[in-house]
Amino acid sequence: MFKSNSQSNILLDNRFFKRITTISLGFTLMYICAQLYIPIEPVPITLHTVGLLIIALTFNKSDAMIALSTYIAAGATSLPVFSQHLGGIHVILGPSGGYIIGMLVCTYIITSLREKFGDNSFSQLLIYSIIGYLALISIGMFQLSFFVNTANVLSLGFYPFILPGIIK
Repeated sequence: MFKSNSQSNILLDNRFFKRITTISLGFTLMYICAQLYIPIEPVPITLHTVGLLIIALTFNKSDAMIALSTYIAAGATSLPVFSQHLGGIHVILGPSGGYIIGMLVCTYIITSLREKFGDNSFSQLLIYSIIGYLALISIGMFQLSFFVNTANVLSLGFYPFILPGIIK
């Protein structure tokens, strides 16, 4: 049985609306999580990783990547979506920028692992999250090393995030 054009268009419209809604919710979640922060220097502690993990563990890869890419692009173009209502390319190129770019890499890793190996157990999702988070923190610390003394990268870009990361 063939569907008429109007029935096909309605189905396409519903899928399109669902995707736009999902991506918009992901963007909004990242914005809200950015505004819940502890203002330490040079990189504030935010709830970004909570939002990021919710997106990476529940969205399909395409929608997750679009949501995160849109969020980062909006911030890079000076919309005040990052922590402390900051925006602009200077944030991406600054001490926090590696962590922001790392979120995109983390999302890609987690969604790819889910696609390849499934997401049938809590332990699988936990392992995917740890692998993705390690990539995020590594990229963040690498960029941070251009702004602080190399001897201080761990004390400023890793250690402050251990306890909050476990709690989150």
